[in-house]
Amino acid sequence: MKNFNRVSDVHPVSDGQKKSPPRKVILDPKDPMLQKWNKIFVISCVLAVSVDPFFFYIPVINDKKKCLDMSGSLQITASVFRTFFDLFYVLHIIFQFKTGFVSPSSRVFGSGDLNDDPVAITKRYLTSYFIIDVLSIIPLPQVSPSKTVSYIYLCIN
Repeated sequence: MKNFNRVSDVHPVSDGQKKSPPRKVILDPKDPMLQKWNKIFVISCVLAVSVDPFFFYIPVINDKKKCLDMSGSLQITASVFRTFFDLFYVLHIIFQFKTGFVSPSSRVFGSGDLNDDPVAITKRYLTSYFIIDVLSIIPLPQVSPSKTVSYIYLCIN
């Protein structure tokens, strides 16, 4: 028979408090890693805006058939680049849901208090720039040129 008088065999008694679930990781907006990510994101946005005009050069006129045709290589290249930059934007949206913010009421003197409540962060982001961010990554340039030419095939006889 086992003797339960030794301390190592006895399970500790809880103090009556419930263990809270582990909190999600909330990023500090002043964190150097997040600051570096924001710089990379701005550069990717500038590059994405510089790729967008290439979608205007995808429709070309085929002189042999006298028809409006698609430049396949330019369409693929522009779509791949734009999709790559859209993935950066998706990562930015994910980071926005995980980044704390300084509430305006605490910004009296100094830097203020960081709000790290996930529900408050989500509510603030959904009511501010979320719709603009989602509309920014809708793949209209990637989808519209191929659909437009397939439905409107212009030929001159």
